[in-house]
Amino acid sequence: RLQILKDVKHRCDKPCLKTLKCNHICRNRCSDPCTDKCNVTVLYECPKGHKMRLRCHEAQLTPSCEKNCPEKLKCGHSCKEKCGEKCSESCNEMVTIKCQCGHKHQTQCGKLRCVCQEKCPVTLQCGHKCSGKCGQCFSTRIHPPCPFEVHVKRFCGHYGTVP
Repeated sequence: RLQILKDVKHRCDKPCLKTLKCNHICRNRCSDPCTDKCNVTVLYECPKGHKMRLRCHEAQLTPSCEKNCPEKLKCGHSCKEKCGEKCSESCNEMVTIKCQCGHKHQTQCGKLRCVCQEKCPVTLQCGHKCSGKCGQCFSTRIHPPCPFEVHVKRFCGHYGTVP
């Protein structure tokens, strides 16, 4: 005599053998419903070639790669953004540049214009050193007037001061 109990849930503890959408075998028990979240560990390769271990369902969502971007900027320096982010337009790498005046300065690669703040090394016609800054004198090609009074002999033979 076989007695059927209607209010008792019958379970099958054998493994489910159904194939999921990702082509992995379901890891649930036979009587449990299959899931869309496959937990098989897979090796995922991001579009830039970095490899990482993820669960299958995470890899299907196109995860963002947290490694450093392998791309090079136009200037040749490495991109400082994360792999999944857009590369920056300008480079912030510190570089040494030589200004027109010959002085060397540290500046950001993307800002290669040198406005030298060193004292101008030029000796003026009066014999005094220029009081201007290199960047100002070289960009305008005009030196500021000498701040010292100079006594000169005029063509008539008298002495006078020239600013």
